[in-house]
Amino acid sequence: WGIGMWGLDGVLETRVDILSQQATLLTPAKWSYWIWLPILLCETVFAIAQLLPEYRARPIVQDGTSFFFFYTFLSMTVWTLCFAFRLFLLSFISVLFALISLASLLISQHRSSPLAQQRRRRFKEEYYLFRLPFMLHFGWMVVMAAVHLCLLLKYEASSSLPVQLGVDVVALAVLLPVATSFILQPQEEYRNHVIPAVILWAYIGIAWQLHQLLEDHKDGAAETAMATMIANHTSNTTTHIHTPSTHSEELLELYGEEVVQGFEIASWCLAGITTILLVPSVVIWVCKEYLTIRVVQLEHSVDSVR
Repeated sequence: WGIGMWGLDGVLETRVDILSQQATLLTPAKWSYWIWLPILLCETVFAIAQLLPEYRARPIVQDGTSFFFFYTFLSMTVWTLCFAFRLFLLSFISVLFALISLASLLISQHRSSPLAQQRRRRFKEEYYLFRLPFMLHFGWMVVMAAVHLCLLLKYEASSSLPVQLGVDVVALAVLLPVATSFILQPQEEYRNHVIPAVILWAYIGIAWQLHQLLEDHKDGAAETAMATMIANHTSNTTTHIHTPSTHSEELLELYGEEVVQGFEIASWCLAGITTILLVPSVVIWVCKEYLTIRVVQLEHSVDSVR
């Protein structure tokens, strides 16, 4: 956090600053990176809870979490350092390692403590303390892997515009099957709403960023036209040359306004599809979990009555 989001008080560039300077069509808005706050807070709660005698001996901690939590944060540290020094290839590899480690952690947790075999109270405890933090983290690392792939291609293959645009389109589209696979999972115990919600958050952030870019460009073009008109009216020798004022505006210079606007529309559409799939699934889950009366028959009680 100190390096990635704070930059050690100006000693190093922050992660958001570098992403803004190396902006791609898939780069989310700055506000979307606040998702790190709930991720780190939830993982802090996990780190404290797993030390308590009540929880530390549970299978989900001993066998489920195991060393995967350590591997994840080791990869995250390498990612932060490499990215701060613009070693984008090593940074992307570190993101992949963190993603694999988180996936292994979630799979290991499920095998060690299946949801279907847990009591209701224990399910809630283990879900919010030991599963939710890593679901949030995994969902955001899926997005970061896609974003860093696009950034890497832009940095390494800056002369090949069709390759960059193709990778951006594929990376945007591939997030939808990831979200859908968790929402439409046939087995209820494998169904997940947190990861698709994080991907939805990213889609909105991407669309919002491109929308703001286009709006700022229109406002800037209007101001430029007005300034040029005034300058030409006052002096025949005065000219105005438009140059990109920000790194984000380079996307408009590179792809053109129509491509950026089309990518924005595609992002909104994918966000809409994800919402249409996610909301009914969440409503059904809430109804089953909180509005269903569970009838439990005690066999020993029935036999004694007889």
